Amino acid sequence: MRHPDIPAELRGTYAAIASPVMIDYFKRLGVTAVELMPVHEFVHDHRLADLGLRNYWGYNTIGFFAPHHGYSALGRFGQQVQEFRGMVKALHAAGIEVILDVVYNHTAEGNHLGPSLSFKGIDTPSYYRLSESDRRHFVDYTGTGNSLNVRSPHSLQLIMDSLRYWVTEMHVDGFRFDLAATLAREFYEVDRLSTFFEVVQQDPVVGRVKLIAEPWDVGPGGYQVGNFPPQWTEWNGKYRDTVRDFWRGEPATLAEFASRISGSADLYQDDGRRPFHSINFVTCHDGFTLHDLVSYNDKHNEANGEENRDGESHNRSWNCGVEGETDDPGVLALRARQRRNFLATLILSQGVPMIGHGDELGRTQHGNNNAYCQDSELAWVDWARADEELLAFVRRLTDFRNRHQVFRRRRFFTGLPVGGRAAGSALPDLAWYTPDGREMTGEDWGNDFGRSVALFVNGDGIPERGQYGQRHRDDSFLLLFNAHDAPLDFTLPPAEFGQRWEQVISTAEPDPAKTTVVEAGGSVCVPDRSLLVLKRSV
Repeated sequence: MRHPDIPAELRGTYAAIASPVMIDYFKRLGVTAVELMPVHEFVHDHRLADLGLRNYWGYNTIGFFAPHHGYSALGRFGQQVQEFRGMVKALHAAGIEVILDVVYNHTAEGNHLGPSLSFKGIDTPSYYRLSESDRRHFVDYTGTGNSLNVRSPHSLQLIMDSLRYWVTEMHVDGFRFDLAATLAREFYEVDRLSTFFEVVQQDPVVGRVKLIAEPWDVGPGGYQVGNFPPQWTEWNGKYRDTVRDFWRGEPATLAEFASRISGSADLYQDDGRRPFHSINFVTCHDGFTLHDLVSYNDKHNEANGEENRDGESHNRSWNCGVEGETDDPGVLALRARQRRNFLATLILSQGVPMIGHGDELGRTQHGNNNAYCQDSELAWVDWARADEELLAFVRRLTDFRNRHQVFRRRRFFTGLPVGGRAAGSALPDLAWYTPDGREMTGEDWGNDFGRSVALFVNGDGIPERGQYGQRHRDDSFLLLFNAHDAPLDFTLPPAEFGQRWEQVISTAEPDPAKTTVVEAGGSVCVPDRSLLVLKRSV
């Protein structure tokens, strides 16, 4: 909406996303897929319209077979289909996939008092979950007044026909299912063996594209991270919460932090899933932006017209000592370092990293953590105020990840020597160390106040093979995490792990002027609240 190099008449449209300016931006950033927030035809709530606001996020669907006309540069019904297809074609030509955020858990018609726009007027009992005690009222697992009745063959057919349409006619590459736990409620509880999952898995079209679950809803027992069927990947909400807590210095987070950055095997391995089934993220559309995550302790949603009652109150955020904007150089430096910590952790974790739009530029919503109704400069990306240093840092991170297979493993670590136990002195595929160079013990992991750890990842321990059966070999790395409020000296592993180690990434110095080399068994100082990555050079 505000990009200066996109013609004004194209801004905020499908055509803008397909413009050479944006495609070049995505490619330079290292993006391989864009996940669009809802683009199914939606309506604006009367309540928001009365307040002079608009539905900005689009989670208010009324037409599951049409791209939203308001995002068309042509501005006319019927023209948006070709424009959307053109966008997908242009992104595909650049090697970028298109994933749609789809809202099949409810429609725009609200509760029993809401408007009758379509489904409610056609066949309410078939399309909606109704209360068993009073069939006039709707069951609401979504917080929007209604829940689609996925037990009904009519609703199920509607969903499947819509999904097939967007794959076969619009050529998208996958879907992220909003509040997906609602779709798994055949009766009351969430059921991973529900009819919806069976139909999707057996479908020759839908069953072959990327399927991403938002694995929760607002109903009882709705938090289902790690419990979706093997074919599904998931937004890993536990990753988000743990990484936020670790870098803001919360106690008793070290053990879970290690599980999350190494692929969340505790959530996905037992049912045959892989690290890439974890969609890792620190921020998304819902909640603080990354800039605001390190700038605000409290939400500031006054502009939404609900007296700051809306939005999440427990954000796991830390303002680094000052609430909101400041010109204190010490606070600003710490916030910049924290942003780099979050992004570096995200990009270097096993799993699929998802960056919230504009976080790489330092986008702010001035503390508003529920901008669903802010189709305005409050929520749009302000390209003129982009943090170019942060953007350059993220580009280096994504390029680094792309060049090193060891951060993109398709199987979980084992902790065993490469080649198995019979390999004798072979190094493990990963190992964890305390700052003083000892291998981590159970007591170390249980230390409530532990805020630092070293991770060795072995480039010779990648188990998957290439297209022609060749072994993948990569460099080996040490990742030194220090979430303490003071610098720490880390002792490096003995010589069998590597004779020398070269610094390649530092969140304390986003663009270090010189390369630091450390000998085996030596020590390196990791500044307070920072991450250091060392590559084995010999």
